[in-house]
Amino acid sequence: MPIFQSRSRLGNAVKKATRQGVDPATDPDVADARRCLVEDQITDYVKKVVDGAPPLTPDQLARLQALFTTEHSSDGSARGRDR
Repeated sequence: MPIFQSRSRLGNAVKKATRQGVDPATDPDVADARRCLVEDQITDYVKKVVDGAPPLTPDQLARLQALFTTEHSSDGSARGRDR
């Protein structure tokens, strides 16, 4: 989804939560809209970087793949999926 649509979705989710008397910081629809916006921003940035970069070696691709397949716990620490 384009970033402007994700921003609009987030704004609409915040407005809806506020109208319903729900704290936007705890509303699941707002949280989902924030995740979608961040995903779209990361996707856009990575695409720009990859499009302007020279081809990567297999080792470089493997390191990047490991970065994107790492799960993060609620305390922000990373743990690999294989562990």
